Order: sequence, then C-alpha cells, then structure tokens
Amino acid sequence: MKRTLFLLLLGSCQLVFELDPCQTSTGNDEDGDGIDDGCDNCPTVENPSQENTLEAEPDALGDACDPDPLAPGNQIVLLETFSGPSVDVRWSDAAGRWRINANGKLVHESTNPDLDPVFDLVPPGLAPPYRLVYDVEIISLPDQYSELGVVVDADDSGGLRCSLVRYPGDFAMLLVEATDGRDDSLPGLELVNDEKYTVTLDYVSTTEASCSVARPSTGFTTQDNMLAFQPFTPGGRLGFKSHLIDARISYVIAYSR
Repeated sequence: MKRTLFLLLLGSCQLVFELDPCQTSTGNDEDGDGIDDGCDNCPTVENPSQENTLEAEPDALGDACDPDPLAPGNQIVLLETFSGPSVDVRWSDAAGRWRINANGKLVHESTNPDLDPVFDLVPPGLAPPYRLVYDVEIISLPDQYSELGVVVDADDSGGLRCSLVRYPGDFAMLLVEATDGRDDSLPGLELVNDEKYTVTLDYVSTTEASCSVARPSTGFTTQDNMLAFQPFTPGGRLGFKSHLIDARISYVIAYSR
C-alpha cells in the first residue's frame, strides 16, 4: 500500500500530513495487522509494514504473500472472508449443509454420509494460472474415511480438487485429484480437532496442479503434491466439499500467477 506525504512549512515549523489513498475500506481486517482488507496488499497474511520491495517494478502484492515475489504482475483475483451484506448472494448452497456464522466463518455440519454438494461461489470468474489458499479449522472428524477440500473448474461430473483426507486410525493425507487422475501423499500429516490448517492449491494449467498444507501451530508444512492430468473441459465452478468433517473456513483467496 502506497501513501503520499505532504510537507507544509509554517515559519520555523514543519507539519507532515500522511494521506492514505486507499478508498476501498471493507470494515474487516482478516489478518489482524491493523490494515483494512480493502487496503492491505496481503489481506490474509500479517504484514503491517506492507513491504513490497523484491520486484524491480512492484506489483499489487506484498512480499509476504506474493506467489512470485521476484516477478511483477501478480494481483489478488479473489478474496472472500465470508463477511459483508452480500455474502449470501455471492455463494450458493442448494442442500443447506453450509452456513455463514455471525463471526464471518463458513461452517460445515455433516448430516449425510454421502459427499456433500459443493458450496459454490457465484460466479467464480477464475482461470489458471493462479494460486488459491484457504484457512480451515477442524471442529470434529470421525475415525473413518472423511474429507474436506476445495474444488475448482468443476461441473456435475468432476473437476480439480485439493483436499484434506482422514482414514481410520488417524491415517491422514493430502489429496489432489482431477477428473482422470489423482495423487496423494503421506507426509506425516496429522488431522486433529480444534486445529487450524492452511491449504494451498497451485493451479498451473488445465493439465497440471499441486497442493500443499501447513499446520501453523506446529510449523508443519508438506511439500507440493504435484499432479499432471489429461486436459479436461473446465466447468467453471469453485466451491468447497466436505464428507463427514465439521469445520470452519475463515477465508479463501486467489492470486494470479
């Protein structure tokens, strides 16, 4: 975020006025760094300094969250913090299994053993390449197969999915799956109740994507889980699916690559 300083000379006194040019205040500060989301160059990563110095020609993203910090041209193409007066218009949930609570969290409560219908953004307006990040807190999960993830470019027959998965016996993994292929990893990931995870999907192209997950409280981070797949016809939908995992999602953000 850039600010302009005006210097006024009055005799022997110097008065400095700092004017903030940001005119897009949202009234929400997702990362708690004291800067409104509409003015923050990394609205989901705490960076009160707003440093943006690594590129020769600084772009719209701060160094703390820029997916390509040495290359100019990146920008935020989607930010949803599940707050504001029109949030119910932006998203669709025909099955009624998701809700947005008073604290601005997207909440899933399991009521069906089948994979729940997607909670859709309307319309998504995203096309690869981009990086998508979401923050999720697990409320409860059973000791059986369960899954929660984001699905992009989906239609009724499939799409690209990046999910947290748990099997009986605390056996957990990260899954990236497209219509014609899947890849999963077992990198020591542990899924537990009342814990937050940050999941990242790098959607490189309609033939390649990768997933990674971090558990901030422990410093645990997986390596990217890369998947190459056959081209498919993008369905355009973006949303979340859950199977038996009750969870709260704080935000979803996407950066152009």
